[in-house]
Amino acid sequence: MPREGDARDLAVASSTQARAVVDDALKDLAAGRLAGVLPLFCDQSPKGVARAQELVAPLVGRSDVVIRRVEPAWVGTEPFFYVEVADPSRSFRHGFGVRVRDGCLDRAVGATVLPRRAAGNSR
Repeated sequence: MPREGDARDLAVASSTQARAVVDDALKDLAAGRLAGVLPLFCDQSPKGVARAQELVAPLVGRSDVVIRRVEPAWVGTEPFFYVEVADPSRSFRHGFGVRVRDGCLDRAVGATVLPRRAAGNSR
């Protein structure tokens, strides 16, 4: 089959690059910059942004969530890197997909629900 492009056309071609995408998002969330993370999600429809906000809003202000593992994966014909994040107690563990093609966050799986902290209660 004819193909176009090459690996240089990929936004995220290594586990190191995928780790950096999620690590940067975690740093923004820890610093309270939710608005800086929402545009990283692949689905930018109003419903997609609302789902992304619901997913990551509990991480705002948390600096204890870190990357636990990164591995290549596929969903259908879409290659991505699975990046699992968790807090030290693993009461929060979540997997993010980082699309190889464009580097956006997608296919979030394995979420647990974090209770929202009261204002002024920091970790």
